[in-house]
Amino acid sequence: MKNEKIIFLLACLFLFSGCCTRGGIHNLGDGANAVRDDLSKLGDEQTSAAITNTELEGKIEQSGELASELEKSITDGAGDITEFKKILQRIRERGAEASK
Repeated sequence: MKNEKIIFLLACLFLFSGCCTRGGIHNLGDGANAVRDDLSKLGDEQTSAAITNTELEGKIEQSGELASELEKSITDGAGDITEFKKILQRIRERGAEASK
């Protein structure tokens, strides 16, 4: 009976040691290094995207300011055109009075 228990325990020990997954995983470190490299690249790309986003926000803000200035210039220009029309009208009236 004792020998049977020892044989049974040895058989179980050999069976369980054969089920170990350590031997089935090869080059685990290589995969981890690849993941680290990919994460590093991702971090660099995120930094680059954040910088580009900041630059674009600045350009959009500048465009808004330029649009406001252009709108003001157009509004002022419309007022100038009205003033020029009045001046031309006065000149024509003087010319008409002088020719009479």
